[in-house]
Amino acid sequence: MSTSRASAGAGEVTDGSVAGAGTSIGGTAGEPERPPPRPPVDLRAVALRVVLRAVVLRAPVLRAVVFLAVDLRAVVFFAVLLRAVVFFAVDLRAVVLRAAVLRPVVFFAVLLRAVVFFAVDLRAVVFFAVLLRAVVFFAVDFLAAVLRPVVFFAVLLRAVVFFADDFFAVVLRAVVRFAVDFFAAVLRAVVFFAAAGATVCPLASLGSGRC
Repeated sequence: MSTSRASAGAGEVTDGSVAGAGTSIGGTAGEPERPPPRPPVDLRAVALRVVLRAVVLRAPVLRAVVFLAVDLRAVVFFAVLLRAVVFFAVDLRAVVLRAAVLRPVVFFAVLLRAVVFFAVDLRAVVFFAVLLRAVVFFAVDFLAAVLRPVVFFAVLLRAVVFFADDFFAVVLRAVVRFAVDFFAAVLRAVVFFAAAGATVCPLASLGSGRC
């Protein structure tokens, strides 16, 4: 609107100058003045000017809305963060409560595991004890089975030795007795015959060889 006024004023000035010039040049003063032709109106420029004016007028409001949106976004962000912190605190509290509940369970589980391990070890010890007992019994039976004939032969050998000792003792005793009796009989016979010869021939006993 101001532009059209300026252009109109400029047209008036131009017309005046033109009129003056025409008058000075030699034109007729009685002719009516013709208005200059108006330039065509650019609707796009007008619309753009209106839009820009509206934008400029509404810029503070839009700026306030943007600021409010940013603040609201920050509030929402902090609300979400606070909600996450609250959820984390609740979850942490639940974890702590469950840990307090599960602590004796874990303790008894560890104790039960130790008892089971001890039972397994004790079972292994009992198994090895039974195995060792079986080995000892087998060794005793084996040694008994091996030593039984040895002892039997030892007893038999002892009986044989005793029998041999008794047998050789009896035989030796009989031989000695027989020898003693034999030599005694021979000696007795010699003495007897010697005594008988001395009685029949006394000189024979003196060694003269004469009777």
